[in-house]
Amino acid sequence: MHPEAHTGRSLSRPARWTALLFGLGLMVLGALAAITGRYAGRTRTGQAVLLLDGDAVFTGLGLMAFGVALLAFWARRPAVAGAWMGVWMVLGVLLMLAPAWR
Repeated sequence: MHPEAHTGRSLSRPARWTALLFGLGLMVLGALAAITGRYAGRTRTGQAVLLLDGDAVFTGLGLMAFGVALLAFWARRPAVAGAWMGVWMVLGVLLMLAPAWR
């Protein structure tokens, strides 16, 4: 039996490092949007979107939550990884939708 079978680490080391780097990138983009109060993005149809002030802050915090969620790939047990991913993804979605509820 493989030692990884007990720890739940079925992903390769490069895959985990890729998830970590992608998560760090999301956290940096989110921090920039939250600090500066500006977020420039694009819609699915190619339209440019510029969010300012409170909307950009909530979007930045949501992006940071999505970045933290990717740290679940480093968890030792699948149950912990699922709980970590679920909590941070729900928080990220709620933060992204928060400007619509104000």
